[in-house]
Amino acid sequence: MQARADLLVEARTTPLPTRLEEKIDKAIENYGLTVTRTQYLSKLPSDEVYQSVVMKSPSRTSFHENAQIAQFNSQTGFTAIKPKGEAQRLNIPTVPSTKNWIDCIVSFTDSSGTPRTAFGSMKFARTQGTHQSRQITDQQNFLRRCQQYISLGHAQSTYVFFGAGDGDFFHPNQDNRNQEVSTVIDPRYSSRVFNGTTGQVIDWLLTL
Repeated sequence: MQARADLLVEARTTPLPTRLEEKIDKAIENYGLTVTRTQYLSKLPSDEVYQSVVMKSPSRTSFHENAQIAQFNSQTGFTAIKPKGEAQRLNIPTVPSTKNWIDCIVSFTDSSGTPRTAFGSMKFARTQGTHQSRQITDQQNFLRRCQQYISLGHAQSTYVFFGAGDGDFFHPNQDNRNQEVSTVIDPRYSSRVFNGTTGQVIDWLLTL
């Protein structure tokens, strides 16, 4: 009930929150709807089906994100947090949008004793499906933006970036979808950009 109430508050906000815009656009695309974003938005106050598709789902997203963050924090010397406000975005002036989201920031000290910061996008999916398949694209796009961020000179030398994909959908012993995501990492940035399961990301950070 709280998630529905929060959604209706979002829907009345001007300008419309980016999260909700993206959710509505994805819903229209994924379900082959013939309505516009404005028409979809007009249905939200009274249609619980339309609400359910785009409202936040703490039982899924927050639970898994918190579990992944806890996995980082279980490693001695790591401090992982869920960023808030402007810290949630990579500040890329040429791509100011909206899609530069960061799910996790990990602070740690590398093998030389230098304080480092890792910025990551985290995904969790169990089964095959349209939504799950989009997570591959979303994760690849995040890694592309990280490489752009580095190439533009915005990233400090102590910054590294990662994608973490967990759950049966990403499981490396089945169809290795994390490996598919990793194909977008340019060799020029492979020392600073990594993708894998949360456990593999931790192992990578420990090698730095």
